[in-house]
Amino acid sequence: MNGYRRSSVRPKRRNIQIVVTEGLSESIYLDRIKARFSTLPVHTVNASGGDVKKLRRECIKLMVDREPKDMLAVVTDMDEKTPEEIAEFNRWCLKNDIELYISNPSFEVFLLMHFQEVKGGMSQSDLEDAITRHTGRKYDKARGINISDDSVDAALERAGRALRKENDTVGYVSKTPGTTTFHQLVLKIREKGGK
Repeated sequence: MNGYRRSSVRPKRRNIQIVVTEGLSESIYLDRIKARFSTLPVHTVNASGGDVKKLRRECIKLMVDREPKDMLAVVTDMDEKTPEEIAEFNRWCLKNDIELYISNPSFEVFLLMHFQEVKGGMSQSDLEDAITRHTGRKYDKARGINISDDSVDAALERAGRALRKENDTVGYVSKTPGTTTFHQLVLKIREKGGK
C-alpha cells in the first residue's frame, strides 16, 4: 500500500433551494436574484405552464431526491386558477413541506412593484404596459426587467405593505388582485445566502 487510505467521508453538501416556477419570467428573475444576492445553491425548474396538476407533478418528481433540509418551493399566479384550487394546492404543499408563493393576477405584479404601487384592478395588459413605460422598452417575459439593490428593496417594501398583517397570506392573495407573496421568497433567499 502507498500509506494512505481513501476517505469514505463525503464532502458536506449544502442545502439546496429548489424553486419550481410556472414560467420563464419567474425563473429569469430568480436567477438574477441568486446572482446578485445569494451564495445559496438555488435551482429553478420551469414547469412550462401553470396549471396546478403540472406543478404538482413537477414537485413529486423533485421530492424523490430531496434531502430533509432542502427547501422546495413553488411560484405560481392566479390567472386561470380559482381561490379554491389554490387553497387545495396550498394544503397539499403544506402536507409535503413545500412552500407556495403566489401573485394575483400574475408575476408581473411583483415586477411592477419595482417601480410603483400596484392597484388591484390592473389587468395583465395594464401590468405589462406599466412595466414597458418604466423600463423604456416593450416588456418581454423572456427578458424580464433589470434589477438593482434599490429597485428590489422598493418591490419588497411595496409587496409587504400590500399584504398588511394577514395570517393566511396565500388565501388573502388568492382573492386580492394586486398582491403577491413572492417577496417572502426573495427575502428568504437574500437573508439565508447573503453575499
